[in-house]
Amino acid sequence: MKTGYFSFVPRIIRLILLLAFSACTLAHDPELDSLDLELGKRNEREVSKRNRILELENRLQTSPNSSLRLSIIRDLCLEYKSYSFDSAARFSLQYLNEARRAGSKTEQVDAITLHSYILLSAGILDPAMDSLTHVSVGGISPETKADYYFTISKGYFEYLNFPAEKSFFASYQSRGKAFLDSAILYTKENSVQNLSFRGLRALKSGDLKQARSIYESLVKRKDLTQRQLAIEAACLASTYEQLNEKEKSLRYYIVSAKADEEFVVKEYTSLIRIALILFEKGDLERANRYINRALDDANFFGSSQRKIQILEILPLIKAQQMKLDNEKQFQLVMFSGTLLILLCGCSWLVVNSIRQNRQIRKNEERLESFNLDLGRKNSELEEAQKIKENYVRHFFQSHTRVIVKIEKILKEIEQAIKNKNLTEVKFHASQFKPEQEKKKLLMDFDMAFLSIFPGFVHEMNALLDKDEPFVPDDDKSLNTELRIFALIRMGIHSNEVIARTLGYSVNTVYTYKTKVRNKSSLSTEEFDKAVLNIQSVKD
Repeated sequence: MKTGYFSFVPRIIRLILLLAFSACTLAHDPELDSLDLELGKRNEREVSKRNRILELENRLQTSPNSSLRLSIIRDLCLEYKSYSFDSAARFSLQYLNEARRAGSKTEQVDAITLHSYILLSAGILDPAMDSLTHVSVGGISPETKADYYFTISKGYFEYLNFPAEKSFFASYQSRGKAFLDSAILYTKENSVQNLSFRGLRALKSGDLKQARSIYESLVKRKDLTQRQLAIEAACLASTYEQLNEKEKSLRYYIVSAKADEEFVVKEYTSLIRIALILFEKGDLERANRYINRALDDANFFGSSQRKIQILEILPLIKAQQMKLDNEKQFQLVMFSGTLLILLCGCSWLVVNSIRQNRQIRKNEERLESFNLDLGRKNSELEEAQKIKENYVRHFFQSHTRVIVKIEKILKEIEQAIKNKNLTEVKFHASQFKPEQEKKKLLMDFDMAFLSIFPGFVHEMNALLDKDEPFVPDDDKSLNTELRIFALIRMGIHSNEVIARTLGYSVNTVYTYKTKVRNKSSLSTEEFDKAVLNIQSVKD
């Protein structure tokens, strides 16, 4: 019995030494250390990017030249494309409007393609594909055709990421590859774009060896931009991952993530894949840190698709971390018990064990608090997603209605001009009434908002003195004051943004806000907090 007991002790010691060695190995990976260094430079790079954007916006405001404005707006779209969905979508639509005014077919197709690509990046697939399928590409440049066909193929490939589309998998796969073939036809042989499309074609066709060969040559090219390097390195990493070459896959995902950091990209996959690989390898600390960083960036960009992807992985990492904590606790108890037997229950070991158990309980309490906070954040994400879906739909419906009306009037005016009928021209021109269209947009906004917050008017009145309630014209509309606080409930607090949205001056918005707050016995801070707590349908 004594022999069995003493043979057990070396096994415990060897296990502890092995765990310590593994921890040191995971903690000191030079390539991951270099990635950590790049991630630490985010703040200064964000400042540089915002300065570039501000400079472009200033140039846009002072530029009267139509062609120069088109170029500046397109540059702004590219700066925002993988950085902020809302801004990218706004400038891409401005780019389309400017291109239509300039009468440039190539720029119009380029703008629609760019806008659709931005929608696809945010997971808004159907509107993006609808826009693309109604485009005529006759008479445009080969470069624009290549981008156009590539964006359509990207849309079909994006459908493959949704389980609900499984029955259409073969059709989407076939269409995606067909449009990718069309894109390749309009690229220059052996150009970066040509090789990139060919590599993707091989990857989607399952020809992993050819894909690897193409991407390996691509990432070595000196004419790659940092953004292109991030994309091609991620594709090469994906190829290696499918070839089951995990270490090479991790190395190129790191190359891609570092390039993303240099360009300050918020919409990406590389850091997510790194977190998942490290999770599988047992490096939970880094995996947890990277996946939370990716979630913050996805929230900033506004990609629901990427947030869903991340939120599927995050609980797995947390659960494994808890399991590891439990295993460490078990090992600690075993080690403490062994020492206790060997040292005849020395008092210092008992005290130390009690102290450590208290720390574990505190950690469990903190972890429980974190889980509650995570649940709360998930609820906020769901509400934010619902609001975004409603208002993206509202935006496209309203925008499409106005565009259709304008196009119809323009056609009628054009026909009247051909007929040299000035009276008919004046009549058709008078059919578009901006004030009526603005009222319709506001009515659409009211209906969309009240569908999410049906008790908004009632709860706002509950915050005011009883003798001064809000009484809208009907139960599907808001007045000006309510509309301002509806935007605040949606998270828009800037007077400038509210003023631009509703078409008022900043002073008018400030006056309305002050007037409403003065009707309540609550302080300004308490009143604003109560407005933000008004319940949605989900609540």
